Amino acid sequence: MKDNEPFYQVPKSLFRLRREGGISLTAFDIYILMMDRYKISCLKENIKSFTDEEGEIYFVYAYNSLMEDLNTTKRDGISKAIQELETLGLIKSKKVFGVATKYYMTSNQKGTSTSNQKGTSTSNQKGTSTSNQKGTLIIINNKNNINKNNINNNNKENVAAIIRQEIKFLIKTRNIKIDNVLKYCSDLNRIKEVFLYADKNNKSDGWIIACLRDNYSLKQEENQEKEKDYSKTMDEILRGG
Repeated sequence: MKDNEPFYQVPKSLFRLRREGGISLTAFDIYILMMDRYKISCLKENIKSFTDEEGEIYFVYAYNSLMEDLNTTKRDGISKAIQELETLGLIKSKKVFGVATKYYMTSNQKGTSTSNQKGTSTSNQKGTSTSNQKGTLIIINNKNNINKNNINNNNKENVAAIIRQEIKFLIKTRNIKIDNVLKYCSDLNRIKEVFLYADKNNKSDGWIIACLRDNYSLKQEENQEKEKDYSKTMDEILRGG
């Protein structure tokens, strides 16, 4: 094992639950992966993009990504494991029409927890902390500066992958490339707002790209009688038209 290699943390209560046979191996593995992704959502630079309308921090984890990370093709097994985690009270999910399923970390009666409104914390002997809006303390291992830099780089890569994954869900059957979206906007909340507005009002692919490029006000769009001309094709817009 390399000194600067990132690692996963396991709550002691979850470890005991696994040793007692109270949780399947697949569910155990998925929980560890989800907790790692949740911590990324809690980082200061990401928390705004991954906080819902009720002020709760969430994360997304597509089945395809879970299958890849677990090196399995058994989608049904993953589905059952996620249901198991929900039954145990370790996570909760919220399906939102047109976007990826949102997952939330919760606490169970045995005390396994990464967050709650009262500020439960996870920690290790050597670490640095970052906090979310609810006061939850998240400890990230900081054995040395090399580890810290490696973790930061790893987090950036994971965040980029999560954002691309969310955009993919927003695109659905539209003929839009993820890179064309990110070319003009990296604010996930703004991207969601534009796509949801476009779906609701039957806007074209070209309109979406131009709207992101020009940072056009959707409120102004709703109030004005004559809509700004976004009738050009997406290719014309990408060429600067």
